[in-house]
Amino acid sequence: MFKLIIKNLWSRRGRNAWLLAELTIVTVLAWIILDPVIVQLYTLQRPAGYDIDRLVRVDVMEVSKASPQYLHDEDSSEHHAAAIERIISGIEALPEVESAVPVLRWATFESQGMAMSTVNKDDSVSVSTRSIRFAAGTPFFETMGLTAAGGTSLSTLSGASDVVISKSLAEALYPGENAAGHYLGDRASDFNPEHGQRIAGVVDDAIVNSSDGRNMIIYESAPLVNLVHSRPEEMNIVIRLKPAVEPRRFLAALRPLMATTLKSGNIKIHNAAYYPDIRDEVRYGSGETDKMRVNTALAVFFLVNLCLGVIGTFYLQTRKRSRDAGVMRSFGATPGYILREMLGEGALLTVIAWLIGCIAYMQYAIKEGLTVMGGFNGAIIADYMPCWTDNFAMHFAVVSIIIYAIMTAVVCVGIYIPGRRISRVSPVEALRDE
Repeated sequence: MFKLIIKNLWSRRGRNAWLLAELTIVTVLAWIILDPVIVQLYTLQRPAGYDIDRLVRVDVMEVSKASPQYLHDEDSSEHHAAAIERIISGIEALPEVESAVPVLRWATFESQGMAMSTVNKDDSVSVSTRSIRFAAGTPFFETMGLTAAGGTSLSTLSGASDVVISKSLAEALYPGENAAGHYLGDRASDFNPEHGQRIAGVVDDAIVNSSDGRNMIIYESAPLVNLVHSRPEEMNIVIRLKPAVEPRRFLAALRPLMATTLKSGNIKIHNAAYYPDIRDEVRYGSGETDKMRVNTALAVFFLVNLCLGVIGTFYLQTRKRSRDAGVMRSFGATPGYILREMLGEGALLTVIAWLIGCIAYMQYAIKEGLTVMGGFNGAIIADYMPCWTDNFAMHFAVVSIIIYAIMTAVVCVGIYIPGRRISRVSPVEALRDE
């Protein structure tokens, strides 16, 4: 059959050249339009690295000083910290709650703000990191659902006054070594141990902010009173729910308690939200949601036109081949054989056009520098937090296979619908005008 397919394609080379050109252009356009959508869809579905589905976050606020309920003798960081601890104790007393911890609002997971720092790997290389700050002596890692790495015990981390770093940062700074016990930046010649931060342990990587992608992380603890300062509204409380607790039902039960039971001194809580909902809000605020909607709309529009255009072209071309089908039937060919032969022609034409289109786009990508991961930390992130989207060969292969699958399906549909009918036509009817 393969020889017959080659013979038929060659005998109609003039007509097939136009089909080949059309499919090649479609392949290049598919790369331009579908590639960002595929990558963004994967990025949005990537695991967070912590137990986001069991977490709720509430905001801390101070009673207005103009309010008659304000206690002027409790207007200090120490009083605010003690009040937050009493509120957390009240939250942990609820039957649905497993644990709760205070965190700094602008330096935690899925926050609107950003805390960054730079660590010197050695005298020539610096690593940019994200900082997450939490209250010392609290079960922060257990509450967030983070996993210890490198033989570290979470029970020792939660009470540590030193820093904890993510697995990728540990591998970048101390390849093949245990990072625990080292000091951040101690490989640099100007390192001063008196001002250094000792590494207490290592935890697995996590996504700090879903709209920013992957980051290496430093977890810094400090006494709650130092985090509060004179601005308690800078604090959040993260609540970990027990298994099988429905988060939104818990939020509905929590809200009436905020202004009554869960209030202490001049501190109260408000604006409780489920962590996946917070993540969606952060994505929307950063423009990721709108970008995804625009790219998806363009991709859907392109796919619809691709299907209609390519299916229509192959539908018309296949319908014109009733005479060929009649000749083949007169020589004893079965309808199934004829249909497979037509599908084989379309599949081979698609493969050739797909290869030409992918090679053309690859040359464009190489010329434009799309094969190199950009950004200050790009190369280090790609080395120590590898992902198929960073590896050009794997990225190219994955997207190319997806495009090939779509094009093959579209071409086969365009051939199968008319081909199934004409392959069953009788030889007499097909050749009666000859």
